[in-house]
Amino acid sequence: MSDYAEPKEQTKVSTPARGPEAYLDPDERKFWQRGLGFPEDFPPRFKSWLVDFIAVNIPQIPISQIVGFSQFTANQVQVVTSETTTSLTYTNLATDGPTISGLSKGTYLLLFGGIIENSVGSHAFISVSVNGATPVDADAASAEPISTTADFNLSRAVTKSLDAASNTVKLQYRVGAGTGTFYNRWLVVLRIGN
Repeated sequence: MSDYAEPKEQTKVSTPARGPEAYLDPDERKFWQRGLGFPEDFPPRFKSWLVDFIAVNIPQIPISQIVGFSQFTANQVQVVTSETTTSLTYTNLATDGPTISGLSKGTYLLLFGGIIENSVGSHAFISVSVNGATPVDADAASAEPISTTADFNLSRAVTKSLDAASNTVKLQYRVGAGTGTFYNRWLVVLRIGN
């Protein structure tokens, strides 16, 4: 007997295949490629399952990737100038607005306000006009200063459904008596629905 042993044949180590190549032969891959190339021929049961699957597992798509999406885009404008009115009905000041135009149809959150004074300590009102309609007190930011020299910083938020193809929102002003002074007036419009 010899102490010599035949060397074992070494086996080549290979990296396992990935993807379809790991479990499908070329003919099987061609079969599936051909079948998946015609989704209109998928069985109705599979289509129904796929719809349910996507509804439960909603794809996480960044909203910035949706073409034409304009919700959650805030429009903001401000008028700093101090101006007055003695009007008991809603009116424009010497500098109109603030005004935001060109708003598409939809539901909007309107945030607005400013700083007010009143010469006789009476109410002063800031309200919103939509497409030229007369503002209403129910939508107004208002205050009755405790003295003729007191400044009030007012703000208000309301929602409005804008129905025209192109809409305009503008702030207007009135007083209960005396002279109202308004400055640092601002308007923010945010679309929140269709």
